[in-house]
Amino acid sequence: MRTTRWGPITLQRLKLVEERRVEIELRSEWAVKLSEMTDHLLNAKPQIVHFSGHGGAGAIFLENEAGEAVPLSADGLAGIVDAVGNIECVILNACNSADLSSATKQYVKIVIGCDDTIADDAAITFTRSFYRSLAHGRDYRQSFKLAVADVNAQYGAIEAKKYKILF
Repeated sequence: MRTTRWGPITLQRLKLVEERRVEIELRSEWAVKLSEMTDHLLNAKPQIVHFSGHGGAGAIFLENEAGEAVPLSADGLAGIVDAVGNIECVILNACNSADLSSATKQYVKIVIGCDDTIADDAAITFTRSFYRSLAHGRDYRQSFKLAVADVNAQYGAIEAKKYKILF
Protein backbone atom coordinates (compact mmCIF):
# COMPACT_ATOMS: atom_id res chain seq x y z
CA MET A 1 0.00 0.00 0.00
CA ARG A 2 1.24 3.49 -0.80
CA THR A 3 0.51 6.09 1.80
CA THR A 4 0.60 9.72 0.84
CA ARG A 5 -0.26 13.05 2.38
CA TRP A 6 -2.08 15.46 0.12
CA GLY A 7 -4.76 18.08 0.17
CA PRO A 8 -7.66 18.54 -2.24
CA ILE A 9 -7.75 15.41 -4.36
CA THR A 10 -11.03 14.08 -5.69
CA LEU A 11 -11.39 10.60 -4.27
CA GLN A 12 -13.98 9.76 -6.91
CA ARG A 13 -11.15 9.45 -9.45
CA LEU A 14 -9.47 6.74 -7.42
CA LYS A 15 -12.80 4.97 -6.98
CA LEU A 16 -13.07 4.74 -10.77
CA VAL A 17 -9.94 2.58 -10.97
CA GLU A 18 -11.04 -0.93 -11.87
CA GLU A 19 -8.94 -3.84 -10.63
CA ARG A 20 -6.75 -1.65 -8.50
CA ARG A 21 -3.23 -3.07 -8.24
CA VAL A 22 -2.00 -0.74 -5.54
CA GLU A 23 -4.15 0.54 -2.71
CA ILE A 24 -3.68 4.27 -2.20
CA GLU A 25 -4.41 5.64 1.26
CA LEU A 26 -4.74 9.42 1.23
CA ARG A 27 -4.35 11.45 4.38
CA SER A 28 -4.90 15.16 4.11
CA GLU A 29 -3.68 17.84 6.44
CA TRP A 30 -4.94 21.36 5.83
CA ALA A 31 -3.18 24.59 6.73
CA VAL A 32 -0.22 22.72 8.21
CA LYS A 33 1.81 24.63 10.73
CA LEU A 34 5.56 24.41 10.34
CA SER A 35 5.79 23.32 13.98
CA GLU A 36 3.44 20.37 13.27
CA MET A 37 4.94 19.09 10.04
CA THR A 38 7.27 16.48 11.52
CA ASP A 39 4.52 15.24 13.83
CA HIS A 40 2.24 14.61 10.85
CA LEU A 41 5.00 12.81 8.94
CA LEU A 42 6.04 10.65 11.88
CA ASN A 43 2.44 9.68 12.63
CA ALA A 44 1.51 8.83 9.03
CA LYS A 45 4.78 7.17 7.96
CA PRO A 46 4.06 8.08 4.32
CA GLN A 47 5.88 6.75 1.29
CA ILE A 48 4.82 9.85 -0.62
CA VAL A 49 4.72 13.38 0.71
CA HIS A 50 2.65 15.63 -1.51
CA PHE A 51 2.71 19.34 -0.78
CA SER A 52 0.11 21.41 -2.55
CA GLY A 53 0.30 25.09 -1.80
CA HIS A 54 2.35 28.19 -2.35
CA GLY A 55 6.02 28.22 -3.19
CA GLY A 56 8.67 30.62 -4.36
CA ALA A 57 12.04 32.14 -3.56
CA GLY A 58 13.50 28.72 -2.71
CA ALA A 59 10.79 27.79 -0.20
CA ILE A 60 7.33 26.37 0.27
CA PHE A 61 5.01 28.16 2.63
CA LEU A 62 3.38 26.67 5.70
CA GLU A 63 1.73 28.49 8.61
CA ASN A 64 3.06 29.70 11.92
CA GLU A 65 1.09 29.61 15.17
CA ALA A 66 -0.69 32.85 14.21
CA GLY A 67 -1.84 31.40 10.88
CA GLU A 68 0.59 33.50 8.85
CA ALA A 69 2.53 32.09 5.91
CA VAL A 70 6.14 31.25 6.77
CA PRO A 71 8.78 29.80 4.44
CA LEU A 72 10.25 26.33 4.74
CA SER A 73 13.55 26.49 2.88
CA ALA A 74 14.99 23.83 0.61
CA ASP A 75 17.54 22.86 3.27
CA GLY A 76 14.82 22.78 5.93
CA LEU A 77 12.60 20.49 3.87
CA ALA A 78 15.53 18.26 2.90
CA GLY A 79 16.54 17.93 6.55
CA ILE A 80 13.02 16.93 7.59
CA VAL A 81 12.71 14.38 4.77
CA ASP A 82 16.09 12.91 5.68
CA ALA A 83 15.26 12.71 9.38
CA VAL A 84 11.85 11.09 8.85
CA GLY A 85 13.54 8.51 6.63
CA ASN A 86 10.72 6.37 5.22
CA ILE A 87 9.75 8.67 2.35
CA GLU A 88 10.23 7.44 -1.25
CA CYS A 89 8.71 10.28 -3.23
CA VAL A 90 8.21 14.01 -2.61
CA ILE A 91 5.80 15.97 -4.79
CA LEU A 92 5.96 19.74 -4.56
CA ASN A 93 2.87 20.87 -6.42
CA ALA A 94 3.77 24.49 -5.78
CA CYS A 95 5.00 27.37 -7.88
CA ASN A 96 8.75 27.66 -8.31
CA SER A 97 9.58 24.58 -6.24
CA ALA A 98 12.42 23.26 -8.41
CA ASP A 99 15.09 24.47 -5.94
CA LEU A 100 13.48 22.44 -3.20
CA SER A 101 13.35 19.40 -5.47
CA SER A 102 17.10 19.47 -6.03
CA ALA A 103 17.89 19.78 -2.32
CA THR A 104 15.50 16.99 -1.34
CA LYS A 105 16.48 14.51 -4.07
CA GLN A 106 19.45 13.02 -2.22
CA TYR A 107 17.10 11.59 0.43
CA VAL A 108 14.38 10.00 -1.73
CA LYS A 109 13.94 7.99 -4.95
CA ILE A 110 11.84 10.57 -6.81
CA VAL A 111 11.14 14.28 -6.42
CA ILE A 112 8.62 16.16 -8.52
CA GLY A 113 8.54 19.93 -8.58
CA CYS A 114 7.67 22.89 -10.76
CA ASP A 115 10.04 25.45 -12.24
CA ASP A 116 7.47 28.21 -12.75
CA THR A 117 4.06 29.35 -11.57
CA ILE A 118 1.38 26.71 -12.07
CA ALA A 119 -2.36 26.96 -12.62
CA ASP A 120 -4.55 25.48 -9.88
CA ASP A 121 -6.65 23.45 -12.34
CA ALA A 122 -3.53 22.00 -13.96
CA ALA A 123 -2.13 21.09 -10.53
CA ILE A 124 -5.33 19.24 -9.68
CA THR A 125 -5.27 17.41 -13.03
CA PHE A 126 -1.64 16.43 -12.48
CA THR A 127 -2.43 15.05 -9.03
CA ARG A 128 -5.51 13.08 -10.07
CA SER A 129 -3.67 11.51 -13.00
CA PHE A 130 -0.55 10.70 -10.97
CA TYR A 131 -2.39 8.84 -8.20
CA ARG A 132 -4.79 7.12 -10.59
CA SER A 133 -1.77 5.78 -12.48
CA LEU A 134 -0.14 4.57 -9.24
CA ALA A 135 -3.36 2.78 -8.33
CA HIS A 136 -3.18 0.98 -11.69
CA GLY A 137 0.24 -0.35 -10.66
CA ARG A 138 2.44 2.04 -12.62
CA ASP A 139 5.72 3.21 -11.08
CA TYR A 140 6.53 6.81 -10.18
CA ARG A 141 8.15 7.62 -13.54
CA GLN A 142 5.28 6.20 -15.57
CA SER A 143 2.77 7.97 -13.35
CA PHE A 144 4.62 11.26 -13.78
CA LYS A 145 4.64 10.80 -17.55
CA LEU A 146 0.90 10.14 -17.65
CA ALA A 147 0.15 13.09 -15.37
CA VAL A 148 2.19 15.43 -17.56
CA ALA A 149 0.45 14.04 -20.66
CA ASP A 150 -2.95 14.78 -19.09
CA VAL A 151 -1.89 18.32 -18.20
CA ASN A 152 -0.59 18.77 -21.74
CA ALA A 153 -3.85 17.49 -23.26
CA GLN A 154 -6.03 19.72 -21.10
CA TYR A 155 -3.94 22.86 -20.55
CA GLY A 156 -1.22 22.78 -23.20
CA ALA A 157 2.49 22.13 -23.47
CA ILE A 158 3.54 25.34 -21.71
CA GLU A 159 1.78 24.27 -18.51
CA ALA A 160 2.89 20.63 -18.81
CA LYS A 161 6.57 21.51 -19.23
CA LYS A 162 6.61 23.25 -15.85
CA TYR A 163 6.60 19.86 -14.07
CA LYS A 164 10.05 18.37 -13.48
CA ILE A 165 11.06 14.99 -12.12
CA LEU A 166 14.36 14.09 -10.49
CA PHE A 167 15.26 10.44 -9.93
